[in-house]
Parts: sequence; structure tokens; C-alpha cells
Amino acid sequence: MAESRLRYDSERAEVELASDASEGPYAGVQRMAAVEFLARLVDHIPAKGEVRVRYHGAYASRRRGGWRRRGVVLAGARHEQGGRY
Repeated sequence: MAESRLRYDSERAEVELASDASEGPYAGVQRMAAVEFLARLVDHIPAKGEVRVRYHGAYASRRRGGWRRRGVVLAGARHEQGGRY
């Protein structure tokens, strides 16, 4: 969500969220109470210890560990001696 697409109306305590989608359920401008906006935003914050990102293929932990033992470093990855990526 881009900050440039958000507007806050302090008189009515409403948030306007403008979408760049031309069609679909989130197209156009959505208006909601500030409390509802915060509730929707907080819903995207993971709980402590909750994993929301899964890595597959070359970036999976098992594959990286095997390559690290053989001395292979993925492009763009930091390699620290004796440490983790």
C-alpha cells in the first residue's frame, strides 16, 4: 500500500484508499472508518514466531545449507565466515 494513495479526513475520521485497479473488488476509492482501516492493517502483522514467507528451490534452507557446505554462494547472498546468510 502506497502512502500517496491514502488520505485521512480528520473531520469525519475516515480513511480513503485509492486503488490503481480498473476493475475488480478493490477498484476505485474505498472509504472506511479510521478504526476499521487500522484493524485491516494490523491483520497483516504476523504473530510472534509466525512464518509468512516460504522459500522454495534454490533459496530453500536445505538447499542453501548443502551448497554452503560445498562452498557455493548464491548471487547477491552475503557469505559470512562461520555464520549464517
